[in-house]
Amino acid sequence: MESVSSRCSGPCFLIADDHAMFAETLRAYLEKAYTVLGVVLDGRAIVAEAMRLRPDVILVGAGLEFPKEAWPKDAHKAYFLLGVCATEDMKDLRDFR
Repeated sequence: MESVSSRCSGPCFLIADDHAMFAETLRAYLEKAYTVLGVVLDGRAIVAEAMRLRPDVILVGAGLEFPKEAWPKDAHKAYFLLGVCATEDMKDLRDFR
């Protein structure tokens, strides 16, 4: 089966985060230079979407419950990057430079 990501000109991303606004903002930012294959908002959907889309990189929000044991041993290999962002006020993020 041909990988969707094999048709990308650079690394292809799958974004997984339970905060829709953050995930869509990250998608918009990344799409300026890369291909984003999809966004999932539920940790249980990561495995199914990764198997279907076959991304090169999966960006996973640190607070997202992700069933690592559900990942098949012979599955498509991708790099996982876990993000961490904890703030009560989004203003803190805008002021952080």
